[in-house]
Amino acid sequence: MRNRLSGLYIEIGKKIKEFRELRCFTQEYLAQKAGLKRPSIVLIEQGHQKLPIDRLYLIADALSCTIYDLLPQEHTHAKIKTELDEVSKDRIHYNEIHQVKTILGKFKKDDTNS
Repeated sequence: MRNRLSGLYIEIGKKIKEFRELRCFTQEYLAQKAGLKRPSIVLIEQGHQKLPIDRLYLIADALSCTIYDLLPQEHTHAKIKTELDEVSKDRIHYNEIHQVKTILGKFKKDDTNS
């Protein structure tokens, strides 16, 4: 379980770094735009800092992308929901899980309508 989540944080960190570099942002500039500190951005990009959903939204907004752009493609909706269910038992508040599942459900509906 821990390894799967560590891998997920590493992959999200890579995506954040990729988007940051595409926009020619420094870590300091991204941190300022997202209302965070540079050391947090460093740790997030390295996959060493857990990333609460609200911070993921702040970073996505600062990068002018969606949270889905920052999620690894190999993490399908079903895999994400399964991992969230497992994590929710210990670490994430129920309301956060419900919000993410609702968003993913809307996203999946949009995919089928395309």
